[in-house]
This record gives sequence, structure tokens and C-alpha cells, in this order.
Amino acid sequence: MIADDFTYGHEGAAGFHHVFEDDGGKIVQKLWPPLNVADYALIWGSSKATWTHLCRLAGSNRCAYCAPYREYGFKMPVFGNPTLVDEGILKNMGDEALGVYSASWYAVDRNAPDNKRFVERSSRIQSDAGLLHRRHVHGRPVAGRGDEGDQRPLRRQSRIRARAAQREARPGTAGPIRLDEYGKPILNSTSARSSARTASWWNTTLETFPA
Repeated sequence: MIADDFTYGHEGAAGFHHVFEDDGGKIVQKLWPPLNVADYALIWGSSKATWTHLCRLAGSNRCAYCAPYREYGFKMPVFGNPTLVDEGILKNMGDEALGVYSASWYAVDRNAPDNKRFVERSSRIQSDAGLLHRRHVHGRPVAGRGDEGDQRPLRRQSRIRARAAQREARPGTAGPIRLDEYGKPILNSTSARSSARTASWWNTTLETFPA
């Protein structure tokens, strides 16, 4: 495993480690490059990693990782978190991104009218504003939908009813969303693979895991 050496990298890696080993896998090595690492080849020299957790906040590190990975002749498939191959960064990547696997709670190619409207609108924004990370842009309306309702001060019984309503699934551009008893969002999760589609890079959904 290779992950950024700050909170987001450590927490994401911990989540993957936990589930992977619970399902019978074995993590043999963890490497923590700094955010400003200049050459990932120094890390690969002693690495057997195929799972990567790199963050959009670290700038160009996804490009600095994937391109030399292919140039140095590594053949192992690359698995990673969604920010490794977000559509916003794929536009700056070449064939080195082809075939990279990721998992996310949002799939840009989800075949639903509300998501198609979101993609169309965000594409217009991207043409005006440049780089756009759709998963992060998408998180705002999803969070709002999970907490929508009357925001005025409520009596205790009203608050109880409001929380109960939030635990009922409601539609969203990423699929149904609800809150569990701890207030955590329950969403679909998708596995995807980077692939070329027309003139743009997209992540193509392979499988969807409900709730």
C-alpha cells in the first residue's frame, strides 16, 4: 500500500486495510511518501504495492505516480481511492491512467436522469472554470439532501420525527441516500475502471454495491 503521509491518506489506508484483511487478504507493506515527493521510483524499488491512496490536495502527485509507473515497466494493476483517478484529474493524464481501478460512492456514468443533468451542468462549469472534481462538487448537494427539511427551531417531538424521516431512503444523483442510527450516510458504492470514451477520460462502472 502507498498512501499520502497525512490524515486523509492514513485514514483511507486504514479503512482499506481493515476490510481487505477481514476478507482474507494480507497487507505485506505500507509506504507513506510525503505530499511533495518528487520521484516515486525510489519508493517502487522496494515496493510490492498495488493499492494507492493519493489525494487531490497534493496537486500533481497522481500524474507523477501513474506515468512513471508505466514507464518503469510495472505490470501489476493499480487499485486506488476515487481521488487517484477523479474525472477532474484524468483530463491531465494519458494512457498511464488506462485500466486503473477505483471505488467510490459516486459514479459519473450513472444512468439516471438527475445524474445526467448534474453531469451536463458540471461540464458547463468545467468549461468556464477549468479543473473540476465531480465527486467533491457532487458531495455538497448530496449532503444537503441528507439534511433537507425544515431548519427552523423544532420541538423535541418534531426533531424526533425529522430524524426518523432522514433514516428513510430518498432519491439522489448518486442513488438512494439515508442516514443510519449514528447519523452516517448510507449510499451505494461502485467499483470502476478508467477507460477512454470519445474525447474524454471517464471511469466506467464495473459493479454497484447497494447501500
